[in-house]
Amino acid sequence: MQTSLNKTELALLLNQVPGLGDFLIRRILTYYESFDQFKKVSARHLEAIDGIGKVRAADLTSFEYDREAIAEEFRFLDRIKGEIIPFWSDDYPSRLKNLDGMPLLLYWVGNKSALESDSIAVVGTRKPTQYGITAADFFTRDLVKAGLTIVSGFARGIDTIAHQTTIKEGGTTIAVMGSGFKHIYPSENKTLIPKLIENGGILSEYSPFTLPDPGHFPDRNRIISGLSYGTLVVEAAESGGALITAAYALEQNKEVFAVPGEVFQDRSKGTNRLILNGQAKLVLSAQDILAELPGFSVNQKEKISLPELSLFEEKIYNALGGEPIHIDVLAEKCEMKTSELLIHLLTLEFKALVRQIPGKYFMKY
Repeated sequence: MQTSLNKTELALLLNQVPGLGDFLIRRILTYYESFDQFKKVSARHLEAIDGIGKVRAADLTSFEYDREAIAEEFRFLDRIKGEIIPFWSDDYPSRLKNLDGMPLLLYWVGNKSALESDSIAVVGTRKPTQYGITAADFFTRDLVKAGLTIVSGFARGIDTIAHQTTIKEGGTTIAVMGSGFKHIYPSENKTLIPKLIENGGILSEYSPFTLPDPGHFPDRNRIISGLSYGTLVVEAAESGGALITAAYALEQNKEVFAVPGEVFQDRSKGTNRLILNGQAKLVLSAQDILAELPGFSVNQKEKISLPELSLFEEKIYNALGGEPIHIDVLAEKCEMKTSELLIHLLTLEFKALVRQIPGKYFMKY
């Protein structure tokens, strides 16, 4: 076993000791390079390490470490082409290294270059309105075009839309998970995993065999904000994970951006409150975000030269605008049957003139 792997194994085994904690594990790792070396040390030598003391030193020397459990972790990671990135590694994300409370070890599957890419977090409620869905797609699309990696938390709702839109646009995205890789949560997002790995990667501070736990998700938000230059909150109530991510970003002296929402909508109260309190910059387009990140700009599309359209396609295209419209409303507007309208809309999608938004809404590109 290589020295770096030896030290990683030691960190994993020390992590099994109840109540030891990252701070003291870091201390121990400054003295020992492998578990075999550590186990040869007497309790008297261990208690000399600042913060260990006599009682804890005795516990460390008598504790029954489970090396087979660690070996199984490595076997599992080999099967999924994953790896462990320890804090002393050059591969550990530089934007996390000097932040308080960052994990000793990160579990990763994907292209490691994504961890050092120019990134922005996109987060929001698990139960977005149609407005939130549209806004998440709109902002993410232009941020990807500007060359930014999208970091999010793999949760239902806004997080999922951010990942999906990035993949659709051919961008890079990182999903920070609140569980181990063997227990993907939410389960309906399992189908996203191969594309996430192909277009960036999946990241967790938890062992592959760790089950989802409510306490894990607030904690993983510090990594989401830590990896990113700033955090965009698309839609959020007055409490929840998105606001926790924003709070971490503020603690880390990162930029926070918020999409304003309807004043009577509960799922906009959190974003509106961030703006009102001066904790977030109100943004109406990706350009408002990019203005705070020197060197970035949205790739402006050239004026669209319309391909040849049939009379029906032209009628539908002219009835659409920059705001999403439901299929039933569009059918009335165009005086067409829904079934007939869908056929023409599909053709317009193939011509890259129209796009469909979740919930059977359509709008111009």
